Amino acid sequence: MYIVPETMRPGVYTYTHISPAYAKKSSRTGAVLIAPASTGDTDVVHKTATLAEVITLFGTDADGTVLSSMAQILLDAGVFPLYCIGMGTDIDAALAAAQQLCDIGAVILGSAQKDDLTALSAHVQSCSKAAKERIGVAPVSLDSACTLAQALNDPHMVLCCDAGSATHLTAAALGAKILTSDPSANFNGISVPVGGTFDGTLTAQQVENLLKSGVTPFEKVGSDVVCIRAVTTCTQQDGLADNTFSSLSTVLAADEVVSSIRAALKKRLHGLRNNPATRESIATQITIELEAKKSLGLIDSYQLPTVSVHPQDSGICVAQLAFKVAPEVSQIVIMAEIQM
Repeated sequence: MYIVPETMRPGVYTYTHISPAYAKKSSRTGAVLIAPASTGDTDVVHKTATLAEVITLFGTDADGTVLSSMAQILLDAGVFPLYCIGMGTDIDAALAAAQQLCDIGAVILGSAQKDDLTALSAHVQSCSKAAKERIGVAPVSLDSACTLAQALNDPHMVLCCDAGSATHLTAAALGAKILTSDPSANFNGISVPVGGTFDGTLTAQQVENLLKSGVTPFEKVGSDVVCIRAVTTCTQQDGLADNTFSSLSTVLAADEVVSSIRAALKKRLHGLRNNPATRESIATQITIELEAKKSLGLIDSYQLPTVSVHPQDSGICVAQLAFKVAPEVSQIVIMAEIQM
């Protein structure tokens, strides 16, 4: 649309429209919620958009069931689509159903059992290999949190701990925040939309122990429930302490860069020939995507990509790229020299 200046005075006039890089009408991707429900079938995927639909399918929460209350937090935050699966005796069936879904940013679990967490970790790893990257989010009790996190050691798993009686709601709230925030977000110190009463209390030493083990702790600050620091369970590489993938925002940023490049190249795949012009075009497209992510602050730097023919199959192009994810700021140290 072209705008004609209201004045007839000669000059140069500017009309601008500013929009965010990532719109927030709803979540960037959908979520899968797997949790015990009061009624309804189990291990079957149901796409929901309102709390009324969830209650019709699964009933209101009672006697240890938590699906409806967790769904309410996600829906109120704007998560869509929300796929709900009533949890049966075997979580593998529910995860198998979730495996078929695309454009999922997080799988949120309403169980803190070790076997269920292990199965969820295997699920997100399998999805990553299938180019369906997603984060697993689950509650854990204070007693078992550190042991479970160390056993998982998974960069796509986030365990939430607040030492309260409704940690499943805290996990749902963090999942909602992940899905409705842009990929460059820093989740350290953010408030999360936990409904109802929050009764969690962690000591300073407990917080330190949780963070070192790869567990995300929460506390109440005023009237807000705050994520102290968002970490994944990945704290080791080859048996040695390594914090490369401990930051949740780092993992999300890396996933965003890779998935956007993959999506851009997929549009160009049809009708291409593996010749120098095609390979140069692919390298150029990757560079454009990397530069875009750099301008958004997701990455600090990158190397120019190279594209070659696979030595064993001439129908395959091999694109090699390297980039450095912009690290989050978690601490500021003030070195002060004071003279009197």
